[in-house]
Amino acid sequence: MTSPWHSVTLRVVGLDGQPLPFDFLRIKTSSQHPERGTVFSDLGESTYAEENAGIYKFQYKLKNPNASVWASIERGERQSMQRITPGLHEYYFRFEEKSAEGRHAPLDETLPKELADGAASYRYDSDTGVPSADIGIITMKPEEFRAVLKRFVPSHTADGQTLRYNFCKFPDNVGRELTAAIVRSPQSDLNAFHTAMELIRELRPRLVVLVGIAGGRPAGEFTLGDVVVASRMINLTVDAANPDGSRGYATSASELHPDVERVVLNLEGDAARYGDWNSAASISMERPRVSLAKRNFKGPEDWKVKTRDALAKYFGKDGRDRQPIVVDGPIASGSTLMKDPKVFRRWQDVARDIMAVDMEIVGVFEACRKGRYLLPTLVVRGISDIIGFSRDDKWTDYACETAAAFTKALLVSGTIPTLGRPRADLF
Repeated sequence: MTSPWHSVTLRVVGLDGQPLPFDFLRIKTSSQHPERGTVFSDLGESTYAEENAGIYKFQYKLKNPNASVWASIERGERQSMQRITPGLHEYYFRFEEKSAEGRHAPLDETLPKELADGAASYRYDSDTGVPSADIGIITMKPEEFRAVLKRFVPSHTADGQTLRYNFCKFPDNVGRELTAAIVRSPQSDLNAFHTAMELIRELRPRLVVLVGIAGGRPAGEFTLGDVVVASRMINLTVDAANPDGSRGYATSASELHPDVERVVLNLEGDAARYGDWNSAASISMERPRVSLAKRNFKGPEDWKVKTRDALAKYFGKDGRDRQPIVVDGPIASGSTLMKDPKVFRRWQDVARDIMAVDMEIVGVFEACRKGRYLLPTLVVRGISDIIGFSRDDKWTDYACETAAAFTKALLVSGTIPTLGRPRADLF
């Protein structure tokens, strides 16, 4: 078996963001010698050139696939050594005195910005032979996966290092042929992060789409079976248990890539371009029934009243039945499955405009925003639950179908600018 090609694209700048002069930038591998200790061998070398704008590319093969790979930035008698790992990363570095051959490998220590001479960011890829794709689609639950594959029928599969991708080619409404690769990830934000990182590394997609279901807050503007497209992600995975028994949350929010934001904010304006995505034929199953019996409402009394009023608008005696709609709004992500209205109210105390909640969006956003790298990311969620309400299990399947149906309509609509642009390099 031949050794796979590896590639590194590395950007070296000063703390002011401008290219930082140096003598040599080398990619090295390290091995252990019984007498000489740690021995470094050069795999590639570049010299500083102003016209490179601080960006350097290397391609090489590793004889030993388990060898450690290092980036060495050298200036005079000083150098910075950093072990590099697959994926998208950035780090601060400082030039140190060079040491003699046989020394121990440098420690993997994080250098604070105030002690640094510059910053480096890099993409490290290993060629697994997986074809590239315009769109990487991630699902979690088997029902989500099944609904997406129904709309994006695979023509073939390809195995990456840890993932199996299902490839589908389809035309959009402006004459382009697009390739989507669909993959299923285990549930949880951490699994979603690793899946998205691997997908980005192997497919080099123009767009990442997370498709599936979420729980919604009780609201009059949307209900069970409707689709929410994330206008931003609210990270609520970090919390603290206070001495008085209460819990506090360290929140952060991720805004959208500009190409995605203009699409999400104009969903209403582009509605005619999505066709009959919400028709019974497109969704391929009947809308489940809803029982507003008292036993189905959970939580504090005022929450029960609020939830009942919201659902009665669509499912009560005087409710108006309709086809599913699509809306945009903030989606919060936590490390637990949100069922408890009391906990959700605490979330609303720190982020009042939460529209829906899931467990995976934060992992995908973190992967797509590693370091300075920004990859267009869409999150499409069918509302399978209303927090504080027990519903028919068929709503899981129905929400999966509505999310997948809208995703297909959106991707073929020709409204996403990034799908019409050449695949760009990392920087």
